[in-house]
Amino acid sequence: MTMTEVNTMGQRGMTLRLLLLLIAVAGCERHLERTPAPRAVAGITTDSSSYQLTPGPYGPQAKIVATFRAPKDTTVWLLHCNGAIAWGLQRLDRGAWRDAWVAMTNECLSPPFILRRDSAFVDTLVFTASAGAVIDSAGIGPGTYRVAFYNALTSFDTAARPFGPELPIERRVSAPIAFISPR
Repeated sequence: MTMTEVNTMGQRGMTLRLLLLLIAVAGCERHLERTPAPRAVAGITTDSSSYQLTPGPYGPQAKIVATFRAPKDTTVWLLHCNGAIAWGLQRLDRGAWRDAWVAMTNECLSPPFILRRDSAFVDTLVFTASAGAVIDSAGIGPGTYRVAFYNALTSFDTAARPFGPELPIERRVSAPIAFISPR
């Protein structure tokens, strides 16, 4: 056997060992448990997890004190009209969230509220079924909902349309809340 043949066999043997090692390591990976990604923390907290719908002058109503907190890594421009923000309710329907109701606001553009990294905006949201746009044909009644803010932007440019990209929905909704029928 020549020296070249010995070197070639040694290289083949080394290559074969590396290939077997890679296969063994790849095979072991399937048995490792993968930790799921952490759930995003809701961007909105509410003063309660359930609300009694009470009779109001225009139908059942509820008052929700909502605190929207900007993500620690983001500045948020919250659009509004003279202080009235765009917000709504999403209903949990067969495991998916559906827009159910949105507040009606005037059509103006006041200078946005600017929430810099981890700062908060607090508002008392008055839900009255007849004083908003009911999007869901089932109407609003007892069930599981969450508060959603709309027009919460990650940048703002008055010359652009739209004015900027919206914060992802999971960062501008509340944890689930329950609406309970009036007694």
